[in-house]
Amino acid sequence: MPYRLKIRKRGRQLKIRNPFLRLLADCRRQWGWLSMFILIYFLAGLFKSRIALQFGNMTDAALTEGPEAAFAYVRPLLVLLILELIRGVLTYIVVAQTTERMFFDMKMRIFGKLNRLGTETIEKRLRSGDVVTRVNSDLNSLCEDLAGQYTWFARVFFTAVIAFVSCVMLSWELSLVYFILMPPTLWMINRISRPMKEKQKKALQGISTGMNLAGEALGAAVTVKAYGLEQEMDRRFSECMDLASEQETANERLSAQMLSVRYVGVVLPMALMLFAGVLLVQEGRVTPGTVIAFSSLCGSVRGLLEITNSILKTWRRSLAASERVYEILDLEEERSGGVSQAHEEPGIPVVCAQGLQFSYREDTPVLRGLSIEAAQGESVALVGESGCGKSTVLKLLCRFYGLPSQTEGKLRLWDVPAREWELGALRDRIALVGQDSFLFQDSIRNNVSCGRKDVSDESVIRVLKDADIWTFVEALPDGLDTRIGDGGLQLSGGQRQRIAIARAFLKDAPLLILDEPTSALDEEAEREIQKSLDRLSKGRTSIIVTHRLYTLKNVDKIYVLEQGRVAEQGSWETLIQKKGVFYRLLMLQQKGG
Repeated sequence: MPYRLKIRKRGRQLKIRNPFLRLLADCRRQWGWLSMFILIYFLAGLFKSRIALQFGNMTDAALTEGPEAAFAYVRPLLVLLILELIRGVLTYIVVAQTTERMFFDMKMRIFGKLNRLGTETIEKRLRSGDVVTRVNSDLNSLCEDLAGQYTWFARVFFTAVIAFVSCVMLSWELSLVYFILMPPTLWMINRISRPMKEKQKKALQGISTGMNLAGEALGAAVTVKAYGLEQEMDRRFSECMDLASEQETANERLSAQMLSVRYVGVVLPMALMLFAGVLLVQEGRVTPGTVIAFSSLCGSVRGLLEITNSILKTWRRSLAASERVYEILDLEEERSGGVSQAHEEPGIPVVCAQGLQFSYREDTPVLRGLSIEAAQGESVALVGESGCGKSTVLKLLCRFYGLPSQTEGKLRLWDVPAREWELGALRDRIALVGQDSFLFQDSIRNNVSCGRKDVSDESVIRVLKDADIWTFVEALPDGLDTRIGDGGLQLSGGQRQRIAIARAFLKDAPLLILDEPTSALDEEAEREIQKSLDRLSKGRTSIIVTHRLYTLKNVDKIYVLEQGRVAEQGSWETLIQKKGVFYRLLMLQQKGG
């Protein structure tokens, strides 16, 4: 499907299909700089053509009137050269400003887009290494092309157009001889370059896959070493790089063909023009100065042909790179807007699901008529074997996955249909502590406050005390300013969970979701963490998912899920007395322990 940008223009919409042109249109905030950019290169063409004409006039004056007459043209030439020098300095400034501003805007747009994508889209459509390649490599390639090749092309293009007009005005006969071979030459070069875009796109895909594989190898270094997968990872990475290298090599072969055609298209017309020029001078139809000026102007026009293969190669590469960038920018964002106020009257449940059905794929339903309820201040646990739908319920509560209109059943939060909530308002009312809570490569203070500037150190210290980790933090040399490394790897699992619990304390949300918060800890650490979780849950509605059933003795209500349905529900004592599914799972755990 072609990428389109719709711009309203005089009551109608202009659709831009080319992704690179769309990139330029998206950077319309910089039209002021772009206009100056075009003006400067237009002046460059004027100066260069005028200098060539002055040299021709000076030659004719020297041949007909003597050296003294020729010196009269020196001063205008010096003025033109000084103006060209000033123009060159201004060009550098304008090009730097234009390209840097354009691509700063684009990088901010892409980063903002990634933050606004739904979890469903991120999990299904994106890979970390591929995204990094698109944001870094592809966009930087576009930036370098625009700052280098395309600015060069703009200068040569304006110079060539003005030089062409000057050539026609000097001698239409010489113009006809020189330019008659240029159209077929350009046509052949363009035809040869057509496969370059797809080959470049495949090369970029190979690099992206390789970068994603490298990220996996680093993230799973222990697994790779434990299972002796080094050679296998090397082989897979080599396949990705071989694919990229093969496509790049094919493009270089096409470039060589374009170079051969271009060489013939440059040399042959020049030879024909010089031969015709000699004949016209002998007949007195043009002067020697005219031929010299024409030859100089032909150099400017020839410059356009000489860089055609380079520009077309860059153009195909830019099309592939910009297409990959817009594949991210065109992804659908999470829906914004909706209800932002909860109904918190007494008796209204915080969570109410009735006959809820949901599937990640149409042929594989995960929830099959699920019905659960959590009242205000009530603690509710979801248990069951892996794959029964527990984590799916939590994702739907947080709206990490969308609820399409065709989803059957109802899911209401604070008596408001889940799909009608404004996402920011809903998530402000939910605190989540997961199995392996992510910590940012930042200070402990910022990890607890999530970067909020309105949070005082006293508040951070208070919640760290509530999470039973302040004693550890206080003993660190930098205290709250201690940086905890990438993903919090410098901390133990229990310490990471305590900081995540402190983060939830500080959020002070009415609904608490605990998704296997102690499953990765040993029994001693689990007992200590459980005390903090009990304090955190006090006075809040809490939804708990856990495989460690013995931690649920004090929970108000337990739902036992089987294949996306509620198989049993009740308190700990009730389910034990039933000796049903819950009792069987508990006995299996005790035997396993």
